[in-house]
Amino acid sequence: WWCDSCDKKRWSSKKKEVTVLTGGTSNYSKSINVLLSSLEHTNPDYNCNVYCFGWEDYLIEKFNSIYSAKFIPIPVSEKIHDDVKNNVRCGGALELKVKCINDFLIAEDSAALWIDADSLVTEDLGIITSKITDEGYDVVCTRRKHRTLEHEIFALGVLGFSNSLVSREFTDIFYNKMMKS
Repeated sequence: WWCDSCDKKRWSSKKKEVTVLTGGTSNYSKSINVLLSSLEHTNPDYNCNVYCFGWEDYLIEKFNSIYSAKFIPIPVSEKIHDDVKNNVRCGGALELKVKCINDFLIAEDSAALWIDADSLVTEDLGIITSKITDEGYDVVCTRRKHRTLEHEIFALGVLGFSNSLVSREFTDIFYNKMMKS
């Protein structure tokens, strides 16, 4: 795939068999900027999809001119739009995150590694991606050891999915249960 505006090749054939996924509302664009920069410096051989929840076109174009990632505009509800405008955290973004992961696993053959927008990558992702590509794990997650409250330990910043039948069923069930709650 070629970017017409910057004439640089994207999606090289030597890319890894895991696609990095991330996303968020425009309130997280600064964090996504840092995440993408860290990925390009530490793990340049990974394809990356950025799900832009309600972003304006100019912001997507700006990011697209800088980073070799695929930017996917995701429409948002009026409530999410208002929450972003008022700088309020919204649960609707979590639903969109799970939907994007679920949709990716259905549509693509690649394994997926979701990295939250407010994360920073400082090491080779092979440590975690090998779990879902080589070691037989269907779903993996990280935990935040520095959190003190039990429910915060699994405020997951990184989720990995092998794209096996089991991992697709897991995300499908998770998504459907979340939409019912």
